[in-house]
Amino acid sequence: MASFDIERIQKILNETEASLQKIPQLKKVSEATSLKIVYILLGAIAVLLVLIYVFSGLRALSTLVGVVYPTWCSLKAIKSKEKDDDTLWLSYWVIYGIFSAFESITDLLLFWVPFYELLKICFYFYLFSPQLKGALTLYFVLLEPLVDRLVQIESNAVNAANSVKESISNSINSNKSK
Repeated sequence: MASFDIERIQKILNETEASLQKIPQLKKVSEATSLKIVYILLGAIAVLLVLIYVFSGLRALSTLVGVVYPTWCSLKAIKSKEKDDDTLWLSYWVIYGIFSAFESITDLLLFWVPFYELLKICFYFYLFSPQLKGALTLYFVLLEPLVDRLVQIESNAVNAANSVKESISNSINSNKSK
């Protein structure tokens, strides 16, 4: 697992700052406040998150965590040539959908669990974390064996339906010929 690398974060902040300095309006704000644009934007994001929490609650924040970053990564995965990122994000959205459906049914019970929304945010981070890739783990451990069984059941049901259809068709055709 990757460790916390302050130098890497500083490098990313410096590169982002250099890119943002190219925008004249942001450069003027930076000069007027004597602050780096990155810090101004991070502060604005923090204020926005606090306002969302105050006015909409932790549930809104957990929805943002579960949707915004994964959506952005999914859009990037669509454009990439790699298959691995597609598998990760498809797995994420399948598990997110199953979890959301389960949560909507059990909402009255889960609402009373202390720190439920915080636990849900941690679960989302586990699912999409590049180091943990929890969505893939859950997919391969829980869903893939289930999907294999369900595909077999579906195949058997389709074969049975086709057999019934054939029997009825043969019965109708033999009655017409009489």
